[in-house]
Amino acid sequence: MMAGGFFLVKGQIDSRVAAEVAAGAERTRADLAERQRDRLEEDLEQEHERQEELTLELQAARDREVQTTEVLEDRERLDRLTQAKPGLLERLARRATTQVWEDIEVESRDP
Repeated sequence: MMAGGFFLVKGQIDSRVAAEVAAGAERTRADLAERQRDRLEEDLEQEHERQEELTLELQAARDREVQTTEVLEDRERLDRLTQAKPGLLERLARRATTQVWEDIEVESRDP
């Protein structure tokens, strides 16, 4: 009867040890899964922030493209105008310069 009791106690101990080892392994797996989830959430947040930055950079690039296109269109209009009316810019520049000198003269007379 003693031998049977020994095997019964040993079996219970072995079962308990196996259950504790299995529970420890499950806790370890759960901790690892939780850490991995946290890491993935952090990576996702960083990816969202990067996406927002890239969206802002893209919009800024589009804005610069529009401005550059407008400048080029202005230059093309100016080129067409100066080709159609040679000497126009020179006359406008002379008039503007004359006006500046006249303004300076008037302002210098007024006390």
